[in-house]
Amino acid sequence: MHESELETILSGDIDGHPVALNPRTELPRGMFDWTTKDTLIGDRGGWNCRHQFFGVSDSAVHEEVRKKLENKIKLEGDIKKLNELNKDKNSGMFPKT
Repeated sequence: MHESELETILSGDIDGHPVALNPRTELPRGMFDWTTKDTLIGDRGGWNCRHQFFGVSDSAVHEEVRKKLENKIKLEGDIKKLNELNKDKNSGMFPKT
């Protein structure tokens, strides 16, 4: 997994596979109530969790997976830029047409 996927994992989507959520916390079942994207790696999510997270170099990631993540990150950046431009346009920075 890539660090950009932490929010998606916390919402219950792990590599495109939905997982059951705790109705009280709205986190995947078994995760600590206080789990956030910032604590997930250190706490590894939950009670008796045996998952381990560790960094690897780009060369250790299959090229197809790397390209998919690069495209996703680029797309998210492009969407953010468009949203900022729309915000500026709607605030009167650009003349309305």
